[in-house]
Amino acid sequence: MQLIFKDFETYLSVTCEGLWDPIDVTRAIQEVKVQAERRQLFRVFVDWGAVSDPSTDCSYKALAGEDVARLLPPPFRVAVYDRRARINKVAEGTARGQGAHIMVHHDPLLLKDWLLAA
Repeated sequence: MQLIFKDFETYLSVTCEGLWDPIDVTRAIQEVKVQAERRQLFRVFVDWGAVSDPSTDCSYKALAGEDVARLLPPPFRVAVYDRRARINKVAEGTARGQGAHIMVHHDPLLLKDWLLAA
């Protein structure tokens, strides 16, 4: 999985591309944490639209949600853009249930408003 980081004044933007492999997803979340902490940016916008579909949708998405909650707890605030047809709220629900501040949506403007509102 390839990650492209871009600093903005108040948040870190991450574009993800490649195949959805659960090990690579965990590594990607770990790298997001490292880069965000290095830059002291705890608001993160993730563009997940160019990542392939997972082979087992719900279980891999639940694992991703657990990783987000474990690796990016508050004060992190994470907005994840994805294509409308792929969003089922499993990763978001899992992460939120474990205390993460995360929103997954298909509208990048709505996500950025949410991200910067806090």
